[in-house]
Amino acid sequence: MNSIRPITFVEAPRAASATFAVAALAVAFLGFTQAGAALRDGSARSVLARAEAMPRGMERDAALAQAIIVIDDAVKAAPQNSGVHARAARAYYLQATTAAVDDVSAPLLGAARRAAEESLKHSPANASAAAMSALVDIAEGGVVTPGAVDAVARSYAVPATAEGVRWRFDAAMRAWPALSLPLQRQVIVDACMQADADRAFAAHLADVAARLPDSGLGQCGAPEAASDAAP
Repeated sequence: MNSIRPITFVEAPRAASATFAVAALAVAFLGFTQAGAALRDGSARSVLARAEAMPRGMERDAALAQAIIVIDDAVKAAPQNSGVHARAARAYYLQATTAAVDDVSAPLLGAARRAAEESLKHSPANASAAAMSALVDIAEGGVVTPGAVDAVARSYAVPATAEGVRWRFDAAMRAWPALSLPLQRQVIVDACMQADADRAFAAHLADVAARLPDSGLGQCGAPEAASDAAP
């Protein structure tokens, strides 16, 4: 006797109902997972920004260590998210190069490089990750390599998030003498546009421009001012 029997007209609605319930649970779980990943990503972004804004010292070191924990949690929740890997690269880089101690940590730079590479693997057009690749490359070798210049150029060839704009500007400043004149002009234009929309970035730009008086970074708005003064 065949043990496989067709579903009767009574059982069919039950089977359909069970299938719908399973599908609904799967959709709900996916939505919950995505919401949790987005929440962790937002926490990682804010914790890193807060730590980065602190003055150099032991408190900042502790805040960066806490940021790494939060970012690692975000990476586990969304391992395919290029942005969280880029933030991991940023956090490791800052730990390696701006800690209260003066020595640059090679292991932390290595972790930053791996995180940047992982970010670019998931999104080759990630401006933040390209900027971090340039910064890590310069920090590791102590010189501006062609690879670092190429990474800066790639970071400016694509749109950037608010944090990516800041990171690629920092990378450009590190590599400034080695950048081509067209790329330098692009950096200046991008920085001036960002300064118009972001007061914190405007203050950062003014500080950098004061340290690099020959860079042209202090001339935001100069052409407009000159044209307004013309008869």
